[in-house]
Amino acid sequence: MACVGLLHQLLLALLPIAAAAAQECSLAVEQEAFIETYERVNTVILPCNFKVSNCHSDPQVLWFYFHENSHGRVKMDSKKHVMSGTGHSYMLTISSVTQNDSGVYYCAVLYPAETTKLSRAVGNGTILAVRETAAFVLPQAKRLLIILTVLLVLYSTGIIVLLVLQKVSLKKARKLPFPQDQNSTKRTKRFQAVLQELYYRRHSGKIKMAEMDDPTSSNDPEIYQNI
Repeated sequence: MACVGLLHQLLLALLPIAAAAAQECSLAVEQEAFIETYERVNTVILPCNFKVSNCHSDPQVLWFYFHENSHGRVKMDSKKHVMSGTGHSYMLTISSVTQNDSGVYYCAVLYPAETTKLSRAVGNGTILAVRETAAFVLPQAKRLLIILTVLLVLYSTGIIVLLVLQKVSLKKARKLPFPQDQNSTKRTKRFQAVLQELYYRRHSGKIKMAEMDDPTSSNDPEIYQNI
């Protein structure tokens, strides 16, 4: 923290100021403290916002970087570094991000037409951390993987439950008699009863004479079984 404070004071000392004036211009610069990204991400944006008081001219916004082995002013070009913004809100866009872009980025704002010391200010700096591509896993991808895993477990459980229920149903069906066989047996008995009744009506006279000659013949079941 002491090193960051020293860099902040050093940048303030380097910014030019004009002679003192009667009405003071003051401003305060705000930056995000930490931004993390990955090499797979194409661009990263570093915001810089500032509040002003009694400053009536156009501001000048500068960016400075402090890497592990180098430091200096960020050179704006159309390929790697681009600054954009209006009013009191600016941003630095870094394209084709790599781990070499990791470091601390300071946003400095000054009003060259103003003559007070408070007309220049530097933000507290944004720490940019660029991670390796191998460690890049989107939170959406993690959630999607979890959802797919849960759905797969539920699907497998449902299939197992259906197989068990089907097996139990087959066992119960084997124990129960077939309705078709029961109906066939009932129809056969009814048909035999009808035939017995018809036979008895047609041969009632012969049956009576046979019973008189042989009383045991009326109880003989073979008469109806041969019909």
